[in-house]
Amino acid sequence: MKLTVKGLQTLKGMGYINLVVPVPLSEEEEINKIDPEKQYVVEVKQWRKGRSNDANKYAWVIMPKDSRKAVRRELSQQGRCLQEGNPGMWLRQNMASAN
Repeated sequence: MKLTVKGLQTLKGMGYINLVVPVPLSEEEEINKIDPEKQYVVEVKQWRKGRSNDANKYAWVIMPKDSRKAVRRELSQQGRCLQEGNPGMWLRQNMASAN
């Protein structure tokens, strides 16, 4: 389950802090599946709005032409590797070329 929420609260106890997360009622079924005996991974990070389409268009305009080609080439390679079922290949190739 992944949520974007507002209004996190902390409750301090003896030697620990509880994090209270307000969850919409629409997620009740998922919440009821939580087993208190199991261990879960919880990540809390501040939400930030991504770049708008206008910002992306502007970035492509001001980016030098050779950089645009390199980005397109890398995205193309990434797409081929994903289609081949090996997404790690693209990462390994680019990490090796960066060294």
